[in-house]
Amino acid sequence: MKPFLSTPGTGPQDPGTAARRPGAIPPAIWLFGGLLLYFALQLVMRVLTAQAVELDEAEQLLWTQDLRMGYGPQPPLYTWLQWAFFQAFGASIFALALLKNLLLLGTYSFTWLAARRLVAPPLAALSSASMLLLMQIVWESQRDLTHSVLVTTAAAATLALLVELLRRPRAGLYLLLGVAVACGLLAKYSFALFIAAFGAALLLTPGTRRVLLDRRLVLTTAVAAVLVAPHALWVVHHLGDAVSSTAGKLSADHVRGAGQIAHGLISLAGIGPSFLSPLWVVLALLFGRGLSSHRDGRDPVMAGLFVRYLALLAALLVATVVLGGAAHFNDRWLQPVLFFAPLMFFVGWPGLVRHPRLPGLAWAAAAMALLTLTLLALRPWYDGQRGHPGDQNLPIESLAQAVRAAGIEPTIVVCDNKHLAGSLRLGFPAARIVHSADASSALPAGPALLLTYAPRFDALRGQHAEWAAALPTTIEVPYSYAPASAPRMSFAYARVGAPPAGSVNP
Repeated sequence: MKPFLSTPGTGPQDPGTAARRPGAIPPAIWLFGGLLLYFALQLVMRVLTAQAVELDEAEQLLWTQDLRMGYGPQPPLYTWLQWAFFQAFGASIFALALLKNLLLLGTYSFTWLAARRLVAPPLAALSSASMLLLMQIVWESQRDLTHSVLVTTAAAATLALLVELLRRPRAGLYLLLGVAVACGLLAKYSFALFIAAFGAALLLTPGTRRVLLDRRLVLTTAVAAVLVAPHALWVVHHLGDAVSSTAGKLSADHVRGAGQIAHGLISLAGIGPSFLSPLWVVLALLFGRGLSSHRDGRDPVMAGLFVRYLALLAALLVATVVLGGAAHFNDRWLQPVLFFAPLMFFVGWPGLVRHPRLPGLAWAAAAMALLTLTLLALRPWYDGQRGHPGDQNLPIESLAQAVRAAGIEPTIVVCDNKHLAGSLRLGFPAARIVHSADASSALPAGPALLLTYAPRFDALRGQHAEWAAALPTTIEVPYSYAPASAPRMSFAYARVGAPPAGSVNP
């Protein structure tokens, strides 16, 4: 029987089980107790401290006004899920934060499910908890990311299912794998990179390729194809919308050639250490010396699989530079492909389960969780007090109250700024919010309210001849957590009729 087919933590020789004191709380209980408390506090603090949203969240507030097969450069699954949460809880910060925190909890949970089959219980818990030391996951995912959060959860679910299939393949697991793959592709197109690298690694690793050569993989393919097909058809008819943004981010306006390749390879070399920080620093400080003496118990099959995965992933990323013309990489793009870096580390050095400094890693993860929770809760207040208000300081409630005080309860609001437009849905939940810069947005029949930042009103009014004569009313309100001496934010609005063509854009 292959080593990875056993279940760590259940055998009599397992070091984690042997070292556990009678009556001690299992590592998984500590892990999930801490995670549930952490995410519950994140949810509560977000609702209590901010009245506005970040840019990606504002985008979701706009998109969820309709159910479509596609929403421009991003696949639609996150928006579909957010729409469902808005239907249940209303368009609110609570619904936004609840979905995100549940997805993040899912990522940690699925990673633990994979890890418990590969390493001893203490290391399985730390494989999950140590993701708190990856800044893109612990900070950026909480701050603003949406689609990246969902695709990472889908990748973690896929990993857990593949590991379970290596242990005991069953038809039901192949069906679930099809669902997980479809969710990943419908979350973010870059999920294909994870599938390509991990699938190739499985095929190239003796002892694992049977999972993909099993005829039941047809079930996975069929389920994934059926679930992805409607959006795939939409992509065929909207190819420019679907790929333009991603292509622009990768090329960064560089002309293909030696300079672009050099720039792309330099950028690529830097994102690995950046994404893995401060995890790699903490691991080096705790275990840097004598790692070679902690390889005992290493599963050569799984260790080899992960080594091949990393090599194939690097090769695919280099190919995007040399063949695809990529010149710039962002470290958040590694989130769905390197989120399980702690697990790969412990698979390589399973003997660390007996290391005297192992509890230090748990304390470091807990300290990072506490620090992140505190800084995110204080961030709107700090931004306001220092006179540099961020997106969450936008005074939506005060703005909506001022408009209503003028006797206006709009049914249609037109705005030319995406962040402000999305945030306005929180202030006017019964109104249709139209982002005028979105060519796909159509203005419903009837009178509308033009509303934007005061310096931008003339540009908004000039988008249609019917609005040229609209006279603005200016509102000045303080931003959230502003000191008494801070200048106020200035907005302008005017009521107009709908343009004859029904389109906002000229």
